[in-house]
Amino acid sequence: MQDKSRVERTHLEDEQWELIDEVKDKNKEELAKMIETGMESKGQLTEVTGDFKTRRTKKESSEKDSQEKQSKLNDMTNITAELRQQIQSYKTELKEREQTMQDKEANIYELKKKTQELEKFKFVLDYKIKELKRDIGPREDDIQKL
Repeated sequence: MQDKSRVERTHLEDEQWELIDEVKDKNKEELAKMIETGMESKGQLTEVTGDFKTRRTKKESSEKDSQEKQSKLNDMTNITAELRQQIQSYKTELKEREQTMQDKEANIYELKKKTQELEKFKFVLDYKIKELKRDIGPREDDIQKL
């Protein structure tokens, strides 16, 4: 019985050792698969991290460019507003000058009319003076005769 029991025990131990070896082999294969999967995942993670950093850098540079462009736009808008105000003030000044010119032209026109009137009066007066001088000549003769 002891021999039979030893043989059976040996046989059971051998079977168990074989099962243990099979489980070890299976675990080694699974471990190798997990390591390979982990390495692939690590590679993918590295790629994704690199891609993320690249995109973040691009995003930051785009935001910086956007801020610079917005700043330039604000500056240009302010300059445009100032220039429009200057244009408006120049237009106002131009209108005032045109009004002044019109007033002066009207004044010149009135003065020309007065000059023409005065020339008419001068002509009439010169004519009257000539007539009176002609009348004076015969009167002086009469005065001397008397």
